[in-house]
Amino acid sequence: MAYMFMFPAFKKLRRIDPDAERPFKAPGGKIAINLTTYVPLLMLTLSAIFSMIYPLEDGTWYFDSMLVIGTIAAIVVGEIIVVVTGRGHKLS
Repeated sequence: MAYMFMFPAFKKLRRIDPDAERPFKAPGGKIAINLTTYVPLLMLTLSAIFSMIYPLEDGTWYFDSMLVIGTIAAIVVGEIIVVVTGRGHKLS
């Protein structure tokens, strides 16, 4: 699930700083950027959902609540670390 945030970040960086020097630029313009952002994001989202909710042999569905709680906790702890370690540092 960590990769889910990289694709929107790619699109945002392309939007807010389009003139930045990059070692490689992919052709295709906005259409390619949108495809590169939303297709993998959709695939990752669906795979995350299907890893938490899945059918059992008796035809019922199982929701793995501990996996969801662990994922949310890991995201929250990661964001707290980013905020705490980023204090006092200026972005250039």
